[in-house]
Amino acid sequence: MRILAHGEAVRPRNPIEIALSAGQNSPEKLPGLLSIFNELPIALAEELKNISFIPMKITSLPLEAGRFGEAVPLPTCAAVTVVTVRQLKGSVLFACDFDAAFLFVEAALGYDFVMPSTATKRELTAAEYNVLHVLFRRLARSLSHVFSRVADVVFEITSVIEPSTLEPICSPSAATLVASIKLDIGGKHGMLYIAIPQDLLTPVRGVLGVSRAHEAASTDEVDDSDWSQQLSAELARAFVSVSAVLTEETISLADVQRLSVGSLLPLSITTTGRARLEFESEPIFWCELGKRDGSLTLRIDQNYMQDEPDSEFLDGH
Repeated sequence: MRILAHGEAVRPRNPIEIALSAGQNSPEKLPGLLSIFNELPIALAEELKNISFIPMKITSLPLEAGRFGEAVPLPTCAAVTVVTVRQLKGSVLFACDFDAAFLFVEAALGYDFVMPSTATKRELTAAEYNVLHVLFRRLARSLSHVFSRVADVVFEITSVIEPSTLEPICSPSAATLVASIKLDIGGKHGMLYIAIPQDLLTPVRGVLGVSRAHEAASTDEVDDSDWSQQLSAELARAFVSVSAVLTEETISLADVQRLSVGSLLPLSITTTGRARLEFESEPIFWCELGKRDGSLTLRIDQNYMQDEPDSEFLDGH
């Protein structure tokens, strides 16, 4: 798919376009892109969770390749927006069918979906287009978020337009990847479409051709000793609270109720007793209690859980 300016002639297809339309870059050959659209529903659901008090369920359908005119059902779409991707020097399209458009508008305006909806398939009003613009903006932000994990790109939308105004600026025969997203609200659903021109992905096809699992495994094998040392040094400078528990007593609730300002509590402790040294409320050492220069002191005697060598805290696991 190419975005053409008004009056610009459609150029003859070059060998790259012919190869793309022949299926040499099917979704299965771009596992990185597949993982992006697998993660997109989670990101979009997070973006839309505060739009309506009715939960919105987002589902991603399998990515498909084809010609734009065949893959995107424009006759059933209520609105389309051109989305600029400056880093890739091109654009993609977001489309929304009538069911999804009216579902989102009603949900955003507070409809509870208890009574039957009176919305019919008609042209959207200017106010409804403005509400739908919120959906497209959140979708662009979600796509930017998941895409940034493999490439530094940002999807920026302009204005929402009617599908009828799209024909002069798009080539129906362009090789396109189409992601279909199902929007379910209150038991009703509609469809969103993301149309990506195949040639737009040329600069990032290398990273999209690598699976995220393989990429993560390769990253794990790298031993960054400098970073490990810096992280250890930063952690070592962190402050933690330290407390010494000299004794603990058990009293009844009746005794607690009788306590007031001035009450005395007898403690079974001596100056030769032991104290429990805690770091951030986690017991670590047993200490001997003593005095030095007129002050109480603690001398670390042994590990608090010395008899429990499998302690995760002490082992540092």
